[in-house]
Amino acid sequence: MLSRRVPGVLIYVVIAASIFWATATIAQWSGLGLAQYDAQRLRFLPSVILDTKERLFLRDPGIEETALPASDGQTFRYRYRHLRLLIEGHDRMFLVPDSWSASDSTLIVPLDGSVRVQFQFQNQPP
Repeated sequence: MLSRRVPGVLIYVVIAASIFWATATIAQWSGLGLAQYDAQRLRFLPSVILDTKERLFLRDPGIEETALPASDGQTFRYRYRHLRLLIEGHDRMFLVPDSWSASDSTLIVPLDGSVRVQFQFQNQPP
């Protein structure tokens, strides 16, 4: 009796594992496709200037880091340019460099007062 159940259970386990694998693969392909789409339309995303209290040590090419002069009442010490707003979530922003590709990193910035965000808008020609 037990020997009859083993092949049936084994088939259900294989089917369940296959469904999980297929779902994960489809999600990965979908995410990669969306990232490639976003990388192609970066020039249409808002340009961001980010001021921080601490240095971020960003390694992405094209990001410009400037040390702000120390003065009384100056909270922020570093300014980062050439970033784009990819998406804004519940309490954070996801920023990417101007020259971002789908395989590059994304900077996650909390919206808690530890950073100052400025948007740099540029009008498109008519």
